[in-house]
Amino acid sequence: HLHTPMSDSTHAFLKYVSLLALLLQNCLVIILTRVVKQRDVEVQFVSSAAVLFAEVIKFVFCAAILLFDLQDAIRDAGSFSGAVRNAVTTHGISTLKCAVPALCYTIQNNLIYYALSNLEVVIFQLLYQTKLLLTAALSVCILSKKLAGQQWVSLCLLFLGVVIVQLSGKKGGGHEDVSAARQFNGAVAAIVGSALSAFAGVYFELILKGDMKVSLWTRNVQLCLFTVPISIATVYGNDGEAVNARGIFGGFDYLVWSVVLTQAFGGLIVASCMKYADNIMKNFASSGAIILGAAASVFFFGFEITLQFAVGAALVIVSMAMYDPSLCDCGVMPDPPHVGSALSDQEEVGEATKLTAPEMTDDEDDTDAA
Repeated sequence: HLHTPMSDSTHAFLKYVSLLALLLQNCLVIILTRVVKQRDVEVQFVSSAAVLFAEVIKFVFCAAILLFDLQDAIRDAGSFSGAVRNAVTTHGISTLKCAVPALCYTIQNNLIYYALSNLEVVIFQLLYQTKLLLTAALSVCILSKKLAGQQWVSLCLLFLGVVIVQLSGKKGGGHEDVSAARQFNGAVAAIVGSALSAFAGVYFELILKGDMKVSLWTRNVQLCLFTVPISIATVYGNDGEAVNARGIFGGFDYLVWSVVLTQAFGGLIVASCMKYADNIMKNFASSGAIILGAAASVFFFGFEITLQFAVGAALVIVSMAMYDPSLCDCGVMPDPPHVGSALSDQEEVGEATKLTAPEMTDDEDDTDAA
């Protein structure tokens, strides 16, 4: 279906609702995951299987909505198979573009595992947070996004705040005996993984905003066509012995399924954030969830807030307020002429699409991939 253009007020409303939903969802995941991981159970669930089930649930949910939405297309094509054939013809090339972020995320996950096996947790967290600044830099390069001086300052404050928060109370990770060469390789893996995460997010945003008329349901179905097979390969490649020993559903109970469902719908919320806001603001919301999750942990787990944590949390909160000059104009490093907010207008993204992804213009009438 072709949708009427969205008004600025509606777009702004969906942007902030998506960001708030992401903040709450991330906070809920933090709490639920901690509960699941810290309890004593006879059979532990396989984490990679939980990731797979989240992707399958997301695919089934979005596909069901699309099938309901395809009634007119089926009637026009004369049959369901005809509608599918038309959809493949129309969206085939753009769907293949989803392989890029799916592959990047897969490589990133493996690099994180390698980095953590060769680095102290503290060092890994410090290096991996570079994705906050890399995302901003790639958004400028790939999406032609314009960031005001105040927004760059807020990003640096966010980076500093998140690092302080994650280092508060952290001690060595038990890798003191790892050779210098392996530590260097681990550091490279962490930085490359961070860069891949930032690139995949920005590229996915480019695809999502290439045609704002395409529904999020379509985007997520197209992405799941790649993430589901990759997740299956991960389950049997990394955890095949555990699955064979206790079954793929071993250890799954109502708490684990609650984490899976939260993660599944979190994927939809992330896509919504990328479409109506951007990757940079998504990172702000995710960082804010760390603070909110810690506050909730005070009541649920007896977490003690240290001075270092409080300082880092304060920096994160200030940076979140500073990022949008329309919400908090601090007059820091005034904008150059014609530089708009990075929360950006759809025209700006449209220009980025033309400048950075000419291949997308070949099928600009497509409903792009994601």
